[in-house]
Amino acid sequence: LYGPGSILGSIGNVAAQG
Repeated sequence: LYGPGSILGSIGNVAAQG
């Protein structure tokens, strides 16, 4: 899961926000 808060940051997919 990629997104704001995820390890890889914002990519455009569902955000992990963790």
